[in-house]
Amino acid sequence: MISRLAVFAGGLMLSLSVAAAEGGATLQAGNDLSDRASLQRGAQLYMNNCSSCHSLKYLRYSRMAEDLGLGEEEVMKNLNFTGAKFGEQIQVSMPHDAATKWFGKMPPD
Repeated sequence: MISRLAVFAGGLMLSLSVAAAEGGATLQAGNDLSDRASLQRGAQLYMNNCSSCHSLKYLRYSRMAEDLGLGEEEVMKNLNFTGAKFGEQIQVSMPHDAATKWFGKMPPD
């Protein structure tokens, strides 16, 4: 009797774990890469709030301008806070020693 109960309990546990692993509803993020106004606001948000600590070292100002449909003058006036040239990569504006002093280390990106 006990062995039958153990087998039943084991089967029940197995079936519950399979049901739990089934997944669920797929969520949609609603990203629209053709909405340039939204992308421009996102770039402005990033450059104003995140770029002091976090870099976009694999992206150049010129490529960002091309992708966002902005001119060189707009990008350099509104989105460049490091004094970099138009064709340069987007680097962190905070000096390494200042980041170490304030946060203990520089962000890994």
